[in-house]
Amino acid sequence: MKKFLCSLLALMLVCTAALNIAFADDPVKVKMFYSTSRPMNEFTELTRQKVLEDINVDMDLIQGGDNWKQQLALYISGGDIPDLIAFMDASTFQGYAAEGAFADITDKVKNYPHIMEYLSQVSGYTLDDMLARTSVDGRIYGIPSVTIARSYYTENIRTDWLAKVGKEIPVTLDDWTDVMRAFTFEDPDGNGKNDTYGFGGEGRGFNHMTPFLGAFGARPDQCYFLGEDGKVITNVISDDFKAGLAYIHSIYAEGLMDPECFTTSDAQAYEKFVRGEFGIWNSWWSHAGNAVARYGYAETNPEDSIAIFNPPVGPDGKSGVIAQDPCENYFAISYTCENVDAVLSLIDYACSTNGQRTLMWGVEGQFWTQNANGDIDWYFGIDGKDKLGNEIKDMQVYRFFYHIPIENSVRVLSDNFASRLYQQSIATYSGVAVYPDLFLGLTSDAFVQYNSDLETYVKESGIKFITGELDLEKDWDNYVSTYLSMGGEEVRTSLLDAYNTANGTSLVFAD
Repeated sequence: MKKFLCSLLALMLVCTAALNIAFADDPVKVKMFYSTSRPMNEFTELTRQKVLEDINVDMDLIQGGDNWKQQLALYISGGDIPDLIAFMDASTFQGYAAEGAFADITDKVKNYPHIMEYLSQVSGYTLDDMLARTSVDGRIYGIPSVTIARSYYTENIRTDWLAKVGKEIPVTLDDWTDVMRAFTFEDPDGNGKNDTYGFGGEGRGFNHMTPFLGAFGARPDQCYFLGEDGKVITNVISDDFKAGLAYIHSIYAEGLMDPECFTTSDAQAYEKFVRGEFGIWNSWWSHAGNAVARYGYAETNPEDSIAIFNPPVGPDGKSGVIAQDPCENYFAISYTCENVDAVLSLIDYACSTNGQRTLMWGVEGQFWTQNANGDIDWYFGIDGKDKLGNEIKDMQVYRFFYHIPIENSVRVLSDNFASRLYQQSIATYSGVAVYPDLFLGLTSDAFVQYNSDLETYVKESGIKFITGELDLEKDWDNYVSTYLSMGGEEVRTSLLDAYNTANGTSLVFAD
């Protein structure tokens, strides 16, 4: 019997080897899922073909929309999960990882050198720090997309409107209020209509409120600060958070904010800004430049009529925006994936310099070139055309990993309106004041269980306080008690315990 089993095993090994040889040149199709509205076209198809040529992986992108979380939940509950899920927030990733939806890559990931190099570049953090952020019970279930920026939020303002109403770029919160009031009521676009607002933005999240809350020492999300008295402040139930909401409610009630800013999509916010519906926009760092490069701002508005500036300084001298988590978002491979190594090869390619350039800029030679000194000519960045003279627009649909040093390396190549805005944004976010989260990177069973629902509750309640559906004086105490009772107490206590254990401290919460 043993001899038969040994012979059978040998036969199986020979057959397996033969199959591997037979299919060695067959491409592996990898289904990718992430939220993107960027277009696929003949030029992005060249990118897909280039990746297929380089690593024998065929990218099959499923584009999620604003409701990507619901779409992902349906995929996971149905068991038909895409091979690669990208751009997840921490709560979504950690929740599904704990449920076993993702492949355990502990014994594989360190075999991919570009991934290891990429995760080792974050100042102040080690490779193991980054891998720990995607670990559950000591096993690795994902890869973070990392950043070196302090924050990616910037403030954008219409300088032609400032000139029209006779104002300077605002500095203090009072200045901001004054400018927003003028933008709303003094016809800054000169069309004789009452159709402009001081402030606007996109409402997919609550984060576009960060400059206003920052003026009171708060952030628009669940986070924790170490107070001057050495006690830990729970941001979303703090007096500073409440004061920030009160201010935002006042400008909302006065009509200084676009009332649709909590429901507007990302694309709609671009279009509103281009049409001149609001004059100040808190946005992701690239949005001002994108408004010019991708949404035709310069076709209907004056050249260089946007400036990038700092968030407001509040009544007590406070100012800042959300500090960027070094793990910007999370990527995972489905537990149903039949070829984990192929997906890891794709991620490894995306983490490499050449792979990132290809996924972001397109095929070398047609869309960008590099000389012997390493200098890059990026044709799209210079005049909007490839080497063949084709008009090029957005080509980044397959760029699924952020690699900021590489991305920023071409921003100085072109001296045009969009490029100048990109450069201003980079300079601004590199030095902006930020509010870091004391418990950054910590997790717990309670966090995984409750945090997503708490996040939704904070956002929805915050909007209701701002719009007046809830009254800050009458309903605040109920908001706080509800937050704590629906898991907030368990989450913050478990994170504090984790922090004290990791740091050998005995911190307690502020009253």
